[in-house]
Amino acid sequence: MSDAAARPDNWLAEPDWDGMLPDTIDKASAHKHWLEIVGELRAQAKLASVNGHAVSRLVIARVMYEQAARLVMREGLTITHKNGAVSQHPALSIQNKQAEICAQLEAELTLSPRKRATGGKVAGKRKDEGGGVKL
Repeated sequence: MSDAAARPDNWLAEPDWDGMLPDTIDKASAHKHWLEIVGELRAQAKLASVNGHAVSRLVIARVMYEQAARLVMREGLTITHKNGAVSQHPALSIQNKQAEICAQLEAELTLSPRKRATGGKVAGKRKDEGGGVKL
């Protein structure tokens, strides 16, 4: 039996964060988010292999949100340009966009509290009990 055949329907391979993220803090954060999201979907019986890319995108959006938030916290909400003009820190726009993406993906994956009750559960594989009847 191959490894793929032995895996349950609700199994997702965690991406290689080492190959995607250069910062150790971001790798640890991505791993934490992955476990949290996959665990929540599994607990709700809503985890399916087709959700893998959406879960990865949500993890990346959360990590990018955190990166931008760290930058804004360190440097402040505004920046002063060489000509003396003051404007919003560019990372704040990134942070806001990633928050939107997170909200959309959480809704799509039924992770937001409002969507949790309305999202359908993933049906498991049915066993063939002989005679072609699926139970």
